[in-house]
Amino acid sequence: MHHMMKRFGPGTALVAIKPFPLQFEHESSNEDNKKWRTELKLAQLPKNERLATKKLSEYYGKLGFRRIARTSYMVRTTEWVLPDIERLV
Repeated sequence: MHHMMKRFGPGTALVAIKPFPLQFEHESSNEDNKKWRTELKLAQLPKNERLATKKLSEYYGKLGFRRIARTSYMVRTTEWVLPDIERLV
């Protein structure tokens, strides 16, 4: 996300996202999809969708995203300086 905002942010005023943990995406029988899920170790990630989404939202909060009240969306102005990525891990 940090890289995408640096790459595509210039010329925009706002970035909007809907945090959704990848381990809850629909599992396809496609071999490439299975390989991708295995490489990312998605099966090892938390199984509780609500808690995983909360954790992901907290991470995006470190990048400056703020939740839009009564929605599952978060926004961030591109005017704010991006934090150093080393401080996020």
